Amino acid sequence: DAAAVAAAQAELDAALQAAPLTTLVRPRIPDLSSRFLGLRKHGLDLVICLDETGSMSQVIGQAKEQVHVLIGVLELLTENRRLGLLTYDDGVKRNLALTDDMDELRRWLPLGVVGGGDLPEGVDKALDVAFASGFGWRKRSVKAVVVIGDAPPHAPDLAGCLERTAAAHADDAIVVHTLSTGQKVVPELAQIAEAGGGQSLLLGPVERLIVELLLLSLGEELRPVTERLVPGAIEILAESEAEPRRGRRR
Repeated sequence: DAAAVAAAQAELDAALQAAPLTTLVRPRIPDLSSRFLGLRKHGLDLVICLDETGSMSQVIGQAKEQVHVLIGVLELLTENRRLGLLTYDDGVKRNLALTDDMDELRRWLPLGVVGGGDLPEGVDKALDVAFASGFGWRKRSVKAVVVIGDAPPHAPDLAGCLERTAAAHADDAIVVHTLSTGQKVVPELAQIAEAGGGQSLLLGPVERLIVELLLLSLGEELRPVTERLVPGAIEILAESEAEPRRGRRR
């Protein structure tokens, strides 16, 4: 209920305030809770890079169904948040630059998937677009990219991708996380996360997509808080969506 969400949010606030004050840019996997000490002051810029090929149909369906939960939980953390979305196969298919218009984000989510016959995909192409200054990054915001996919970049493109990811982390404080959706972590995606100062996780059940996205944003050490926050948020959001429908039936 609302009280449970409020309690989880208070616990999250306490954990963030207690985190050590470390630099925003670190060469290895960072202490992510310290990164979010400035979230309310400077805002969050979060970009999701999503593999939009046939093997990802379940994941994309879950993203479409649960994006309101992701938005709702982020709103509990800060009103000063912007999200961007990129989809890719061998190259970038569609992209929505960082925006605070959450209705636009909901409308923009992919409607279907095609292709995906060859295993390597254009992960590097998506990241190049995400890293571009024209994508709307704010100078002082907390910046994160989450790559969600089940395939590596093409082998000839990996070295350059790692170099550019490391540069984006070092020069622009963009942290890159990866979420593998297959049977095991894709090694190349783990390399990309390390180059970007982030974490690499395996999704597991597709129903955990939004939880894992939030865990990557908030940090693995805050898993117990996030695990409590998300179910309560889902209940509140479901109730708020049901209320207008009940009103129309009266």
